[in-house]
Amino acid sequence: PNQSGKEIPPEEFHDILKEALENDGMVEEEEENDDDSEIARKKAKKAAKKEKEKQKRKGIKHEIKELNEKLGIDNDQRSPLMGESVAEFYARTTDFWNNEAARTVGQTAADRGEPLSAKELNREGFQLAKSRYEELKPILDRLNELEEMQREAEEEKKSKKERKKDRR
Repeated sequence: PNQSGKEIPPEEFHDILKEALENDGMVEEEEENDDDSEIARKKAKKAAKKEKEKQKRKGIKHEIKELNEKLGIDNDQRSPLMGESVAEFYARTTDFWNNEAARTVGQTAADRGEPLSAKELNREGFQLAKSRYEELKPILDRLNELEEMQREAEEEKKSKKERKKDRR
């Protein structure tokens, strides 16, 4: 019997039951579609975040490369090392800077008939080294900052992988 108390013929009952089951399935399908779209949205968001991080790393690497080229790192005698002071830089590269001083300033003085003493060459060599150091100091600071950022990004990536591995 239906709600009004009347008897429902079997074939009509079968159709009503079939329709109810199909409607119930549609609700489940809609819920599944919502779940699928939510999963797809989350995956897309995760992929976009990964790509952004990848581009950031590429940008850092590119800037580091440009700064290294700008520094002229090919000659370690002309470029201070990371964290090196002016005095440490000069102490490490004394011969190079004194030869530069002799070649440039010393030659000019010799042409005038006033050759420089060893002490004066050392002083001029230090001035050349100091000038080069001060020229490169902002670039070295930025390079150091970028390398630290890159190191942090790599450590973060590594820790994420380890956390993901631990979840398995």
